[in-house]
Amino acid sequence: MKKLYMGDAEFVHELEWWIDCAYDQGKPVIVELVKRDRPGGEMWCNYHAEYVERGCSEGCGNYDPCNGLRGRCRNYGWSFIGTGKFFRITEKGQVRRHQK
Repeated sequence: MKKLYMGDAEFVHELEWWIDCAYDQGKPVIVELVKRDRPGGEMWCNYHAEYVERGCSEGCGNYDPCNGLRGRCRNYGWSFIGTGKFFRITEKGQVRRHQK
């Protein structure tokens, strides 16, 4: 499933989440198709829920390596960049291309 994010928000969700969001709000939402930023200069920390400039390190109190020793932290998340393709999702679940 492709990932999308809404407007200027930082949060990335799947299409079904945005369809539910439009239904709950009772009005259409505009989202942009995003792709994973490789090799991203920043990373998303799932624990702190914010972008950090460098990867997790042993200096962080919440550093939890995947292999239990050292290396990639379990809290590591990908960052995304916009593709410039916008979509309008109606409260009825219709998804159509949107020019922004």
